[in-house]
Formats: sequence, structure tokens, C-alpha cells
Amino acid sequence: MSGERQARVPNPDDTAPRVGIAGAEVARSAEVLTPSALELLASLHRSFNSTRLELLAARGRRQALLDDGALPDFLP
Repeated sequence: MSGERQARVPNPDDTAPRVGIAGAEVARSAEVLTPSALELLASLHRSFNSTRLELLAARGRRQALLDDGALPDFLP
């Protein structure tokens, strides 16, 4: 690695301005899901979602190879 960073074009989903909570509210959830905690989660999502999606896609491709009979090839 040369230490250079690659520029990425953001995915529109990465720049979503809001965070939504799905599901029923549970006891004391407001103590945990504070506005600052939700902003942290949104920031992490914006920062890492593209990489997360790339890794999940690579994992799916690798699993397909294994399902087709390829053997694991661990690093030496």
C-alpha cells in the first residue's frame, strides 16, 4: 500500500439525513437512543456503509465459490 486514499462516490443511501427506529419501543429505550447516539449511528453509517456493502458482496461471491465446491485457501 502506498498510503494513498481512494476517493469514493457516495451512495445516495449513505447521505440520508435521518435515522429511523423500526419496531416497538421498549422500556428505557429513550435513555439509550438519545439524539447524540442516533447521530453517532448515522455518522458511522455514512462513513462505513459503502465498505460494508462491498465486503458483504465479496462474502457472497466467496460463499458461492465454496458452495460450488471450491476449497478454502488460507493465507500461509
